[in-house]
Amino acid sequence: MIIRFIKPDATGGSAKLTVHKTGKLGLSKGAMEMLNTERNRFVRFGFGEDEQLLMEVSPDAKENTFPIGKAGQYDYINARAMLEELGVDYMAKQTVIYDIKKTTEEGLFRLHQRVIKK
Repeated sequence: MIIRFIKPDATGGSAKLTVHKTGKLGLSKGAMEMLNTERNRFVRFGFGEDEQLLMEVSPDAKENTFPIGKAGQYDYINARAMLEELGVDYMAKQTVIYDIKKTTEEGLFRLHQRVIKK
């Protein structure tokens, strides 16, 4: 039997946005790779026809974009206004995470919210 083993770093890690108590969304290394934040330094959020939360990345600023900031080796989005509009209590003791999933459209991603109770 021939087995083709998967390299541990081949997946790039999980792609997620973690809500911080400051109202910032911290991007995981996997998210930075998936979104290509070296090139794409702006994002905007919206809802699809099915009311699913979507995120669009772009190398250029557009109407309603949030710039992607850098803190050390990690990127973040100062999204306090968006979180407040969505009713996300970023100051709560629970952890809110958005898993990022690719769509069929280039530069457009679905966000799935998870809440981890502490």
